[in-house]
Amino acid sequence: MNRKIYNSLERTLEAEGRSSGTYREYFANVRYMEEYFGGKNLKDITKEELTQYVAYLDKKYNKTTYNNHIAALRYLYKKVIKRKYMLEVLNLKRIREKLYA
Repeated sequence: MNRKIYNSLERTLEAEGRSSGTYREYFANVRYMEEYFGGKNLKDITKEELTQYVAYLDKKYNKTTYNNHIAALRYLYKKVIKRKYMLEVLNLKRIREKLYA
């Protein structure tokens, strides 16, 4: 179902000359999100669902890992799926940091 998205992600990363490390990490993080949503088409994920996923990442991971996941998802929605409105949810400032700022 998401094969076209993964193919497009691969082509976009290659065209931009991203490193093999970035390539592996972005794919792993996108796959992780896909698994979280039970294989749902990544284009069908709503803003509300993405917000819940970001909250889940915030609770589960330290700041560095969280930021790595968010960077991959920002790239996916900006460059591949091309839904920039989803970037509002994908803020690098963690939820818990916002609460105590």
